[in-house]
Amino acid sequence: MPQGPAVAEPARRWGVIVAAGAIGFAIGVAGFVWLGLDGIVRILNNLPAIAVAAGVSVLLALATLAIAALFAVSRERRNGRAAMVAIDNMTQGLSMFDGAARLIVCNRRYVEMSRLPPENFRPGTPLREILIHRAAAGHFEGDPDQYVAAALRVCPDTLGRITKFSKHEPN
Repeated sequence: MPQGPAVAEPARRWGVIVAAGAIGFAIGVAGFVWLGLDGIVRILNNLPAIAVAAGVSVLLALATLAIAALFAVSRERRNGRAAMVAIDNMTQGLSMFDGAARLIVCNRRYVEMSRLPPENFRPGTPLREILIHRAAAGHFEGDPDQYVAAALRVCPDTLGRITKFSKHEPN
């Protein structure tokens, strides 16, 4: 049950390009419907050849860009899903929180280890809230506020490195 922006993010990045391609297509269809082929040919015959060539070039470039964006979104979503499947099938529990201690992503094993229902692990859920639920269920000892404060103190110094917080220290 991986959660997070791994699958949705590509669509946001490429959405403008895809939308521009769709709008351009819609305008082209509307032009054919309203003017008909004869009307479009008449308009194009009255324009200088360089203007027609430039217009067609721009339209072809936008169409190519929109199609490339659709392929890129599809590829990134597929890669994101594959990564999430790999993370979800790890034997270790894994979670990632942002700088405000809100859940970004977690895997199924992390949820199982917490002994809480999966609905407690939605993206954006504060770590403090997860710890309060765990404490109420008897699966966390300590003060959630102190734990979160300690995690936030350590994390700015560990950018790009793995940080481990656990209840039990290794032997």
